[in-house]
Amino acid sequence: MNLATRLSLLLTVLIGAPSWAQPAASPLKPYLKEEATSLLLVNARLIDGTGASSKEKVSVLIDDGRIVRIAKAIAASPSTKRIDLAGHTILPGLVMMHEHINYFSGSSVWNAMPSSVPKLLLAAGVTSARTAGAEAPQIDLNLKRRIDSGRAVGPRLFVTGAYLNGPAGDFLGDTVVTTAAEAAAVTNYWGAQGATSIKVYSAIDPKALAGAVAAAEHRGMHVAGHLGEISCTEAAAAGIHTIEHSLTSCAKDFDVAPDGVGKFVYDPTSAAAQRLMSLLVERKIAIVATPTTGPFQRSDEELSMLSPDQRARHAELIKNRPPWLPSVDDVRAWDKAHRDFERHFVASGGRLLIGADASDFGAVPGYADHAAIIALVEAGFTPLQAIRFATHDAADFLGEGDRIGTIAVGKVADMLIVQGAPDRNIDDIRKVAIVIKDGRAYDPEKLRAAAKGKLGLQ
Repeated sequence: MNLATRLSLLLTVLIGAPSWAQPAASPLKPYLKEEATSLLLVNARLIDGTGASSKEKVSVLIDDGRIVRIAKAIAASPSTKRIDLAGHTILPGLVMMHEHINYFSGSSVWNAMPSSVPKLLLAAGVTSARTAGAEAPQIDLNLKRRIDSGRAVGPRLFVTGAYLNGPAGDFLGDTVVTTAAEAAAVTNYWGAQGATSIKVYSAIDPKALAGAVAAAEHRGMHVAGHLGEISCTEAAAAGIHTIEHSLTSCAKDFDVAPDGVGKFVYDPTSAAAQRLMSLLVERKIAIVATPTTGPFQRSDEELSMLSPDQRARHAELIKNRPPWLPSVDDVRAWDKAHRDFERHFVASGGRLLIGADASDFGAVPGYADHAAIIALVEAGFTPLQAIRFATHDAADFLGEGDRIGTIAVGKVADMLIVQGAPDRNIDDIRKVAIVIKDGRAYDPEKLRAAAKGKLGLQ
């Protein structure tokens, strides 16, 4: 053995092998609650996501990312990690339908947040999320690839491509289209890149929307719409698949002007309401509710997730409310009209889904998703209904109901485990103890700690 070889061996003993010679550490490991991939959950309450009543004292066996068995008692091998969940409830991982992996810069554009937002979503038990569009969709698509391959932590993403808008659109990040052919070309491009949906904005021309719908349906995609200048009636005629933000997108159908939101009272017996409900239900168009618990209401814990600049922006909004925003009383009245509209829609047989739209005003992804679910319960839906909207129904809409959305043998092990009983007290959905995605058990506190102070920054 020559001198050089001996020195090399000595250095290896003293300081270890060089980094390039060592196995790469898993990017997921810092956020895990348990490293085992075979888990036995015992003594749990179980809400399966179908709307059925909860079950008591249930055991669930997870192995290799799948739910293997559900029973009162399960025998497992000594190598399986046993987790006692007395006092806890297992729910399906949340499938949220209006999530942004970006945050408002404060001026004209939304910046990508591929580090903080995925951690905040997963920490809240959001194991699957349909993004609601982005100014740079390739970031969301590449992030999805990293998450899917285990190179990044976050929810399973169903990516929406570019924002399509007409020339009157207000946002710098919009892709402006004026014809059906232009809209179809953009839709086809993003579909070829891996997007599963496209989003249209308020000023889209109905013919351009129809072009996007035709291209999307040919590719097995769907089209979401944040409407305004184009009505929900016009969008339904063009074939849209989901209407985002509920009544906000349908204001034109009820002749509600921006300065009239505080005076509008939704009347389900009105001719306009009856006509629109019949159309939406007949066309099987889903509505995505994005409710909040109140104007700019944020806990100290939520605010701690914001970057210093975003926290200062939020403080300024509270101190000097912009004149273009409706008053607090008007916002509350408009929110009530939204919930009345949504209850009427569900009672008429429509499919209601839920999202958070947490990308500005100090709203924090994950926390805002819980707030949205809670707001629907406060508005009159039962906890089991709201949970079903955010699990089974969303997965079914995405065509993923055979894999995710409910707790059942053979399905992917995506679970939200909380302290308490959210079917009795929906606020318990905030008390996240463990999040399981693809059979891996994550620690919500570790995820939030890694995102703290970074929302709006990265």
